[in-house]
Amino acid sequence: AVVSTQSTGTHTNAHYLVLLLLIVTIMCLDVYRRFISPTSGTAYRPVSIYRPVKEEEEKKEEEEEEKCEDQKEKAVKDQKDMSSNIPDPCKSGLLQITVHSAKSLRKSDIFGKGDPYVVIKVNRVKVHTTVIKYGTDSPRFEESVHCILSDIYDSKLAFEVYDKDLIGVDDTIGCAFVNLSKKPSIVNSPLLLSLPDRNDCGSLYVSVSFTPMGIIRPPAELH
Repeated sequence: AVVSTQSTGTHTNAHYLVLLLLIVTIMCLDVYRRFISPTSGTAYRPVSIYRPVKEEEEKKEEEEEEKCEDQKEKAVKDQKDMSSNIPDPCKSGLLQITVHSAKSLRKSDIFGKGDPYVVIKVNRVKVHTTVIKYGTDSPRFEESVHCILSDIYDSKLAFEVYDKDLIGVDDTIGCAFVNLSKKPSIVNSPLLLSLPDRNDCGSLYVSVSFTPMGIIRPPAELH
C-alpha cells in the first residue's frame, strides 16, 4: 500500500512538471511572436518604437518641401509685380497742361464783374492754381503746369473755375472734365471746354500736350 501511494505521487508531480513546461513554452512563443519575430506585424516592438520618429522625419520633410514651394511662388509673384511696375515708355511721360483763357463766365456777384481763377486737378489731385484775374468775366491766364504720368490713357483732368470773394467761401462758377482714356486724340491739341450748369457758365480755353518717356530729353538738352 505504501509503494502504491508513492508511485501515484510521482506520476502527479510529473504531470504538473509537464504542464508547467507547456505553459512556459507557450509564454515564450507568445513573447517571441510579439517582441522578436519580424513577421508579427504592428505588434513588432522595434516598429512600434521607431515609427513615431520616422513619421516625424517625414512630416519635417513635407514641411520643408511646402516651404520651398511657397518661396518659389513668392519669388515668381514678386518678379511679376516688379515687371508690372515698370512704366510703359509709350504710356508714361511728361504732361503739360495750359490754361489760356476763359470767356463769358457767369456772374456770381450782384454788383460788378467777377474775380475768376482756375484750379487744375489730375486724377483728383490738385496740381496748379492760376492767379486771380480781378474785375473781368473773360480773363486771360496763359499759365502752364507739368506733371509726370505713369499712364496717359488712365488719367482724368478737372478744371474748376472759382470767383474770389473777400468774405466767406469762394463761389464756384463751373467745372469741366477731360477723360484722356476716352479721348486720346485731344492730346497735343487745343480744347474749348464748356462749363456745364443749369445756366450758361461760360467756356474755358485750354491745351494738353504729352511727351512719352522714351523721347524726353535730359535737362541739359532742354537749354
